[in-house]
Amino acid sequence: MKIFVISLKQSIERREVVRQMLDEDGVSFEFFDAVDLSASDIYSRYNKKETLKKKGYVLTDAELGCFASHRALWQKCIDLKEPLLILEDNLLLNSSISNSLSLLKCKVEELGIIKLGSMFDYDYYSVLKLNEKFEIIKYKKGTSGTSGYIISPKIAKQYLDCSSCFYQPVDDLMENEWLTSIPLYSVYPSIISRRVTKSTIGNRKDKRNITPLMKIRSEMYRGVYRLGRFMFNVKFVLKIKIRNFFKNV
Repeated sequence: MKIFVISLKQSIERREVVRQMLDEDGVSFEFFDAVDLSASDIYSRYNKKETLKKKGYVLTDAELGCFASHRALWQKCIDLKEPLLILEDNLLLNSSISNSLSLLKCKVEELGIIKLGSMFDYDYYSVLKLNEKFEIIKYKKGTSGTSGYIISPKIAKQYLDCSSCFYQPVDDLMENEWLTSIPLYSVYPSIISRRVTKSTIGNRKDKRNITPLMKIRSEMYRGVYRLGRFMFNVKFVLKIKIRNFFKNV
């Protein structure tokens, strides 16, 4: 399985930290230079009006570059016709990636996408045991971040299609399962977490120009999202119960 670490070409210090960390873990990887927006079609795909209407702010160029970089690697996943492990250069290892790769590789074709870590520890649904230490779960709500995940070509194609025109950050898109129809699975406990470091994305939510009407409208959309998440989870739990029933018959 090929492993790519998304990183700004000029982020020499961050790259050195990641290189040392992954070398010590015995992980063979390549740096993937974050997409240059001037040579990307991402602006034509980004619906700024929808972001303002539904979220009350607009995405920064750094966030658009992050989205473009993930899209580029989804396309590479399709071209290579094999799963990829996609990492960002702000990762921190909680345990060995190399020791878990073979187990995860066996499951990604079945599950489609597996996050190696999440920013928040919320309630979740247990899906399957990997070994005595780790299991595959699905969180009941979004846990943010795209510091590391394994993705199959099939799901990479679906995400590309879903993001042909987008209005939200890449992690929000992936976590809005009711919009993509793609369950987002995670390893638990997290193999990686986000390292405390100066952000290359910067402040996402610039709320200085938000009007009362915009606040009301964004709250309405949050309600729609919560309902969408609830309905998706109901269907997901039903699917798991049916699977387990037939497995035990």
